[in-house]
Amino acid sequence: TTILIFGASGDLTARKLIPALFQLSRQTYLSDRCPIIGVARREKTDEQFRNELKASVLKDDDSAESVAAWDRFSKQLFYRQVDITSETDYVNLGRATAELEQQLGTEADAPRVVYLATTPSLFDDAVRGLHASGMIPAERKHSDRLRVVVEKPFGHDLKSAELLNEQLRNRLHEDQIYRIDHYLGKETVQNIL
Repeated sequence: TTILIFGASGDLTARKLIPALFQLSRQTYLSDRCPIIGVARREKTDEQFRNELKASVLKDDDSAESVAAWDRFSKQLFYRQVDITSETDYVNLGRATAELEQQLGTEADAPRVVYLATTPSLFDDAVRGLHASGMIPAERKHSDRLRVVVEKPFGHDLKSAELLNEQLRNRLHEDQIYRIDHYLGKETVQNIL
């Protein structure tokens, strides 16, 4: 599997996502052939990205064992600068992703998980860019090769949530979308689905 985290410079990535992936790696549940690609608009090198995350993840545990585990894990962390609204940047992201997968020995048809840890107003732009670059499989039978996780308040009311759903479903099949919502009540989510 390849994991792409959109909004990689944000708090969710540093405080929740990377620490969780690091723990999966330490417990050998995450293959060392799984590239984890942070995607954001800021200019940053892979090394800068790794160092920022290391400071966050190891702030409470800088034991020799943890540092050694981080050093192993960080070899699969990468960063790519992308303007979420630029379809050209997605073509470059698609190429870079394929190159990193090849570099780490990831299988050619391995699934990809795209985690949208961005503001909901950018979900449609992100999915549109992924589609335009060919990163979303064109054939339904290959839809299991891409999953998109959306985590944020999924709209601020039923109408905005329905609009977000419509935008996602324009380019993705329902079984490719995984929603994590922190805002809407149970009744609203049931009405959407």
